[in-house]
Amino acid sequence: MRKAVYWITVSVAGLVFFGAMWVALQEPERRPPEDLTVELSPERIARGTYLATHVARCVHCHSQQDTSKFGRPVIPGTEGAGGMCLGPSTGFEGRICPPNITPDPETGIGRWTDGELLRAMREGVNRRGEALFPMMPYEKYRHALSDEDAHAIIAWMRSLPPQQRPTPRRDLPFPLGIAIKTLPAIVEGPVQPPRDTAEKRGWALAELAGCPICHTPIDARHHPVEERHMAGGRPYPLGEGAVVTSANLTPHPDGLGDLSLEGLGERLGRHASPAPVEPARNTVMPWQSFAGMEEADLADLHAWLRSLRPLPGAVQPWGGVAEN
Repeated sequence: MRKAVYWITVSVAGLVFFGAMWVALQEPERRPPEDLTVELSPERIARGTYLATHVARCVHCHSQQDTSKFGRPVIPGTEGAGGMCLGPSTGFEGRICPPNITPDPETGIGRWTDGELLRAMREGVNRRGEALFPMMPYEKYRHALSDEDAHAIIAWMRSLPPQQRPTPRRDLPFPLGIAIKTLPAIVEGPVQPPRDTAEKRGWALAELAGCPICHTPIDARHHPVEERHMAGGRPYPLGEGAVVTSANLTPHPDGLGDLSLEGLGERLGRHASPAPVEPARNTVMPWQSFAGMEEADLADLHAWLRSLRPLPGAVQPWGGVAEN
């Protein structure tokens, strides 16, 4: 009996080991980049600037942030030159840093083709074909970022002043470095999110803005808990032991309730000029970015928020989730 248990244990361990080795040796799903040249028209650059600054948060993620002010606004002059790293001080085992996306040929995207940029944004691989860390939300962009808006963001990147600022190498702990190889996926055909209703347009905006990522809790495997979609409760380390918890944004009284469109606009705009704040009372919500959202987009986002299933669960941002 003991021998049988021993050999079963050895066999299972061997299967796990060789399975892990097989996954480790696999390459992420990928295809050659599209032969693409984006026209850098003033209108396209303006659209890309708006999306990157006030909707998709490209500027906020790929720039340095002033952590002494509420919402950690972008430090002027660092736009696109590389963002704040995640590491042990922020509760991340390893290190991952948003890269320099200015047109610098040495440290930025100056040598990338437009096809390589489009592939990275929506399919999740860099110009060498390596899997990108999903802090870059390519899994959302492949469905919610239309071809034209993707081209507009590429035009915006091309319009940035080149800045020479190298990005620290990423360091992903096992098995995370292997697991992310399973996330890239090829985008087949054109991408055009549905736009026939305000709710559908609002859904696409929310996906680009990362609302479900931040405001939906995750389980032990880091998968979103879909039955708590947009109900908040996801903690975000601020450093030095401080944590902020995302809010409930469903129409339940514990969340946004019956918040009006005007109320949503006021809430998003109240921190347009961020004030100094104690580090432990800060937030990862990029208030300054969303404060510039256009009225039509704000109306669509409001319609989508109102369409969500109301879920109970009052959240104390700096005190955990309240008991119900």
